[in-house]
Amino acid sequence: KFLSTCTDLDESKTLGGSYTRFCNNVFPPLIDSCNISGAVEFLDPEVEQACALYESVFDGKYRNMFCFLCNEPFPYDFMRLKNLVMTGFGANAARLDFAALLDLSGQMDDPVEETRTVEHCNVTQYLDVDTCECRELECSEGKYLSSSGACLSLLETDMLGYTACHRLDISSTEPLPVDRLRFASYMVVQTYAKEHIFQVLHFCPNGLNISLFFEDKVTSYGTLEDLEERIRSIRDVYRSMANDTLTSAVSSRVSVAYPCPRGPMLEDQCPSDPSFYMPPSRMEAPVMEGERTDTYYISYSPTSACPFVSIPRANFTLVEDGEKLLYKPTGNLIPTAQVSFIDSPDSDSGFVRVCISDYKELANSSFCRKDPVDDFDTWSVVGVISVISTVISLVCLVLT
Repeated sequence: KFLSTCTDLDESKTLGGSYTRFCNNVFPPLIDSCNISGAVEFLDPEVEQACALYESVFDGKYRNMFCFLCNEPFPYDFMRLKNLVMTGFGANAARLDFAALLDLSGQMDDPVEETRTVEHCNVTQYLDVDTCECRELECSEGKYLSSSGACLSLLETDMLGYTACHRLDISSTEPLPVDRLRFASYMVVQTYAKEHIFQVLHFCPNGLNISLFFEDKVTSYGTLEDLEERIRSIRDVYRSMANDTLTSAVSSRVSVAYPCPRGPMLEDQCPSDPSFYMPPSRMEAPVMEGERTDTYYISYSPTSACPFVSIPRANFTLVEDGEKLLYKPTGNLIPTAQVSFIDSPDSDSGFVRVCISDYKELANSSFCRKDPVDDFDTWSVVGVISVISTVISLVCLVLT
């Protein structure tokens, strides 16, 4: 069976309740069901259900990673899966909205305004002023409702990184010094980014207009808000770069390249002089004392793999040492999920590093929920904000 039609709104049942899937127009149609060859002898019911729930194109032809799994012989060929997931050929990366990433560590949305007494509602409820009924609070994606009525994060993030891409367009009354602009852009490496790429998109020698492209790998050793602040600071550097470096700048504009392009961004560099070419330059920050090097960088390019998060060991029940762990969330937003590892979890740190390769929305409600705030003025949000899949990836590797 192939996905040949797609409605704007597709309501189905999940392991955790209803969900909403928005239409993705993909051609040719994606494989969206299990055992299309009829040769698969064993089907995991949870994998089969996950295949039907959401879209995150895997290996270029499967609706998601689980549709791929349930069309493979069991046990799965882990080496093939490792190559697919880790190298990211095709479109194997799960797409996680940046606003959703930041929201994972956020707190509860603002409570619904109370217009009458709520003594009749308990701490995990709020008063629906339209129906005058107590309704259960529901947290936004990535959080669970505690017994005290607070929305707490399901995940404790650790060493998350992000690949931020920007474009800078400058107009000047005098010829623009490319080398000075290149040098000025390296400031972000010294202060905010671990790796920086500078590329000229459009420029003619002695020209008065230039377009530049920057790609920066940003690391957060603290909260996701720290990561957001670093990216915001990098943008501020690019916004002020023209005025600080040039006295002749008439205008400059910083825009976000979203998603980060695959490979170099090339535009005609001075059509009147086709021999003129300025290759991209790269600069990496020096290794600082105590700096971790095993950071996985989240990227929206199709060659990315998947983001890693660290979850406290206390949230896992050992099933088979070093191989299968059972994730037991402390809230009721998502049911228990099984996580498989190739390598043994880090028992010294007390945290298990999990690769989230696919997502689906487990709760969809208008209660106590607002649209996520996009603090980035030109950020283009793509897709529906998703949360962790009921069956977190069966094949992702522990980041080493």
